[in-house]
Amino acid sequence: MNGGSYNNSMKILKKQDGQILLIVVMLFALSLTIVMSVSFKSITESQITKLEEESQRALAAAEAGVEAALKSSETGVKSFSELGIPSLEGIQAGSVTIASVQLTTFTTPIVVADDTYTFYMADYNTETGVFGSSYTENLNVYYGQPDPGQTSYDCRQNALELTFISGASPYTTTRYLADIGSLVTIPSSSDKVGSPLGAAKIIGSDQFWCTIPAIIKPSNSKLLLIRVIGKDTRIGFEGGGGANLPVQGKTITSEAQSTGGVKKKIYFFQSYSQIPASLYTTIFNSIN
Repeated sequence: MNGGSYNNSMKILKKQDGQILLIVVMLFALSLTIVMSVSFKSITESQITKLEEESQRALAAAEAGVEAALKSSETGVKSFSELGIPSLEGIQAGSVTIASVQLTTFTTPIVVADDTYTFYMADYNTETGVFGSSYTENLNVYYGQPDPGQTSYDCRQNALELTFISGASPYTTTRYLADIGSLVTIPSSSDKVGSPLGAAKIIGSDQFWCTIPAIIKPSNSKLLLIRVIGKDTRIGFEGGGGANLPVQGKTITSEAQSTGGVKKKIYFFQSYSQIPASLYTTIFNSIN
């Protein structure tokens, strides 16, 4: 009996030892998993922080490239050093492309109501301030964009006042008005042109719903000032017959790469000088 009890006790102890060992192994595995998870999270957060820092440095360097290009009169592809940008911490390389590109279409930023956008109708030398050859082809002008969620646009919400500056000093001004909604009064009906509805026109990534019919533009035109009346809108321009429009400014592409390989690129367009609306666009008055 004693011997049997002893053997049973030994079996129970061995069984308990096995259970304890299994628990110890499970606790060890759990502890190892927790340690590895914490380590992995720490490493990941460290890498993310480093990438964010490098991204911010690369973005700041690209912005520095844009600022330097705006002050420069040079064109072409330039390194940061050529533009006078000193070595930047954490930046491996940087370059800026400065170009004046002729396009067949051009879209303005959003022009707010009662403000004016200056469209250059002739080549322009920013160094001398002298106009060159004037644009001689037809010019198509579009405006009116639906609000988000809408699929059409009522052109009666807008009127556009177009002022051409032409000839030589003293310059001549010629005015037109596109206004099917009768938003403004004008001194003479001969100044008025229609703006019919039509199929939506796509220019770049912008869709326009209102078209200004062909206007007999003055010869030797230098500038076209378009004042927006009514609702804010972008304005789209298209060269007749696919002709290139006059250059409207310079395009800057600045790219910087960090030592860790993070790249940032900034596209920037600087238009030529914009003429204040009050200088030329004062004839037509709003009814309301």
